[in-house]
Amino acid sequence: MAGLAFFRGSLAPSLEGLEGLTSAGIDVQPADTHNGEIWAAALRHPTWGRARLSAPRKVQFPLGDLVKFASGLTDSERVTIEHDAQSALMLEVPSQTNDVLRDRKDFLRFMAAVLGREGVTGVDLLAQTFWTPGRLSDELQHSAPLDIIHIHVLHVVTQPGGTWLHSHGLAEIGYVDFDVLRPNEELTASQFDLLRSIAFHIVEGASSGSIEPAVGADPIALVDAQTFMRSAAPSDTALRDPADHSDRRVVCCDSGSAGFIGRLFGTKDLRPARLLSRGLTEGKHLIRFSDSATDLTATRARESLSLVEPLRTQFAEMKSTALVKLGYPTDSGRSGREHLWFEVHDVKNDHLDATLVNDPFDISSMKVGDRRHHAAELVTDWAIMTPLGQLTPRSLELARKLRELRPIILEFLRKQA
Repeated sequence: MAGLAFFRGSLAPSLEGLEGLTSAGIDVQPADTHNGEIWAAALRHPTWGRARLSAPRKVQFPLGDLVKFASGLTDSERVTIEHDAQSALMLEVPSQTNDVLRDRKDFLRFMAAVLGREGVTGVDLLAQTFWTPGRLSDELQHSAPLDIIHIHVLHVVTQPGGTWLHSHGLAEIGYVDFDVLRPNEELTASQFDLLRSIAFHIVEGASSGSIEPAVGADPIALVDAQTFMRSAAPSDTALRDPADHSDRRVVCCDSGSAGFIGRLFGTKDLRPARLLSRGLTEGKHLIRFSDSATDLTATRARESLSLVEPLRTQFAEMKSTALVKLGYPTDSGRSGREHLWFEVHDVKNDHLDATLVNDPFDISSMKVGDRRHHAAELVTDWAIMTPLGQLTPRSLELARKLRELRPIILEFLRKQA
């Protein structure tokens, strides 16, 4: 794992000036320099493992374009990075386990220590993801492993002919990245889990052919990017920039338009996936995750459950509501567990006080409006409903936007009262 820690000023800070390393309990030892580095150090932490930190004489990294198109940043963070990120240190952290989500979390712990109080932002070079001090602070409040969205980034490029959404970071760890042409606006908001489902399908082995990220919807074909550029309509290929976006990359297309004969003879029959342009229909489509993806999501929800009560309290004056999803055994046993949403009143270490808000299908002992205490081990998801959308275990970016816009939101709510 490798990253850059950006600071203000044209000169990178000295090793002695990085107070965050000492306060984090990191042992720091001088290391041999390479390739003209100004200095280098070996870092070791009793829990996070080891790392190498160095000061390159020159860093060539295209901050401007990446900041412009990167998801996960607030408007003020973009401005700060564009204006203040001038010098950088290189951070390299070898993996300790075979768990990429937990290893990358340790990488972020090292990054936060390097940035300390003076750093502008960290950049995960594999995922091309920006980690500002605010984003790091939110993520490191709990010990849960990262979500899949944290190991790749989505760039959203808007053009006259339509929007081009594409990922970076999956190819860097041995899979393929994916493109979505003319995505529905809701895809990056309330229907974001559909993109997560596509990413999970890819890391679970899909690099071509059809996948079914949503139940009740048409399959999506993963078409090699170079094949797409040869076989799709000019109005569609014009949306993509093939430079640096061709190798180990697929385009999400309609499954019916990706036939072998058409591609073989170069007919212009490949169409971008219309499901992703239309978006999901409530009550008709359901996002599909594998058992392993569901388990990973539930693990992060349980291990970040400590955030629910502080977030609910922090944004209570914005009329925010906290919900948890709990998995209860069904009466018949045929469907395993039924996952139900509950409104949260209080969260303790091992239980929750919550009221059921949707009708069970196969659990006769529960009904809407039931309020009781529930074991925290049953949690499979949670959400904070806010005026700007949902805060979830997958992404806390919205919390920073809510803090920045608090006066405007409160004034709007006051006028609506």
